[in-house]
Amino acid sequence: MVPVRKEGARRAAAVVCFDLSGTLVAWNAAYEAALREAMGEWVGRWGDEGAAEALIEEALLHYKKSRSRGKSKTAGIRDAVAVLQTESSERTARHIAKEARRLQPRKAAFVSGAEETLRQLSGRYRLAILTNLDAATAKELWLRLKLHRFVQETDVFAAPAGMKKPEQRLFRAVAAALGTPPRHCVMVGDSYRRDVVGAMRSGWQAVWIRSSNASPASPRSALGRQLRIAPSITALPRLIRPAGRTDPTGPKDA
Repeated sequence: MVPVRKEGARRAAAVVCFDLSGTLVAWNAAYEAALREAMGEWVGRWGDEGAAEALIEEALLHYKKSRSRGKSKTAGIRDAVAVLQTESSERTARHIAKEARRLQPRKAAFVSGAEETLRQLSGRYRLAILTNLDAATAKELWLRLKLHRFVQETDVFAAPAGMKKPEQRLFRAVAAALGTPPRHCVMVGDSYRRDVVGAMRSGWQAVWIRSSNASPASPRSALGRQLRIAPSITALPRLIRPAGRTDPTGPKDA
């Protein structure tokens, strides 16, 4: 397990901004569930329910193996469709991929511990979302997961075309829209490159939710005290404190 970094005071924060896919939402699991349903709709046309289910499971296994080898989603779906073996496998792959993308937000669920963490933080901080997902998908997830309980709709920021994380101008624009100094904004995400680097180079703080299978290389020396690393989102409340309060575990944040 990756230890939580504890040295020094907890950093003062006014805004806690979350990545959406992978940090709050189990996005890959949602895609696999959507892919299963999309293949089921296709194979279900053939009539034999038991045989269809076995075929779908085998196809999903091929998809997962392809992805574990570093292949793209598109290539993985082609490998899955090869198991289904139809006369026009390329056309079938395109159809299934399109349907899976459509269904994915409907299959979305919180990452373990994310909902409770949002509940703990709401009321103490202004919560926001900054995602590279398109605006329509972000809105659909906000509605489906009832994120209005924690995050105002106006505080859901979907990166516009041509300006995605980790671009510094995006983080600066979000801080300006929130009316909060960058030093009191915290970006929470599972991607070191997109979430952490972009935020910290823009003057934000960052909490990297680093999974057990992430690269073991430590970026701490390069990014300094503004970074915290945690093994799961549930560690977040003890890594930050509301701006303006003195931290009893260390000196007051400037």
